[in-house]
Amino acid sequence: MFKFLAIVILFVYATPLCAYNILGIFPHLGKSHFDAFRPLMKGLAQKGHSVTVMSHFPLTRPFQNYRDIDLGGKNQVFIDVVDIKQEDPSSRLKKILNVWMLADSANLSCEVGLSSSAVQNFLKTEEQFDVMIVEFFNSDCFLGLVQKVKAPVIGITSGTMMPWNSKRFANPTHTAYIPNNNMDYSDSMTFLERLENTVVTLYHEIYYEYVVVSRDERVSERYLGVEPGRIRDFIRNSSLLLTNSHFSLTLPRPLVPNVVEIGGLHIEKTKSVPEFKPSDV
Repeated sequence: MFKFLAIVILFVYATPLCAYNILGIFPHLGKSHFDAFRPLMKGLAQKGHSVTVMSHFPLTRPFQNYRDIDLGGKNQVFIDVVDIKQEDPSSRLKKILNVWMLADSANLSCEVGLSSSAVQNFLKTEEQFDVMIVEFFNSDCFLGLVQKVKAPVIGITSGTMMPWNSKRFANPTHTAYIPNNNMDYSDSMTFLERLENTVVTLYHEIYYEYVVVSRDERVSERYLGVEPGRIRDFIRNSSLLLTNSHFSLTLPRPLVPNVVEIGGLHIEKTKSVPEFKPSDV
């Protein structure tokens, strides 16, 4: 009996713990995006991982193993920016030029977040993390923190992949049947629609690469001390992309092994439907 207990105790203490120190970075000022990420971060904390979340939307109640770093942009969050019910003759052009609006909102998020006392104080700490989970949407300026943290990067999206995210993972994007998510096409396009889809996608990719990322590099250099050109290195070295999408709703497309659909991950436990009683009629 003593030998058995000794073996059990030895096994327990010799088994390495599987808890990780995880840093989540979600600098976008849109709350709807963070609402898709919060359940994941809380779920990781519930599993015993130590989770630090950098965002503009801290929890209102303490949560075990979950720590907020408030970026302090509550007064600048995006509410009712786009009226999805509004249609006008220029709406098609707005979809094509949507990358401009995304770039402007990204620049605001970068300036507000990276200049915050929370980020500047974080830079002075000696904390170490095993992995970084970063939103891949309309900016990469916060990837400059990789220079300090030196941990693998997992990207995550609140919806389908933006046109510029496929290239960084070498994920195929055939514009003949894979519509740009800024447009309203299906996977059955006419010749002219395919032509427009191709031109718009190329325009978005080029604009993001040479305007947005270049601006991200300047902002990261100013606030984080990141060396010129390093942001692009961090982008190329990203390990995995989790997309909040599913082929049954967003059309099937080829995905490389390090791009994984996790559609519905943000849906928390549902409540049971109340039992129907004839007396209720």
